Amino acid sequence: MTRQATTLAANHRTQYVSEMSATEVIAEIETLPRAEKERVWEHLQREMLTEVPESFRRGMADALAGRGVDMETALNEVPPARP
Repeated sequence: MTRQATTLAANHRTQYVSEMSATEVIAEIETLPRAEKERVWEHLQREMLTEVPESFRRGMADALAGRGVDMETALNEVPPARP
């Protein structure tokens, strides 16, 4: 992986641009803690999954965060209100 520092004129911050393959990106993501993986997933949803309905994205986020329910409960009990 090579890094090249570039300065953003608008706010004088340094940004690092990396040339990484998809395999390298995936390997990096796999090393992240769960909370960071969730941030990556949220970013991907915003940037790349705009054609996917919001309700589906919410469901995927719930599943990723472990907020699920078994089928018997889902079919027979009234769900709690969403915040």
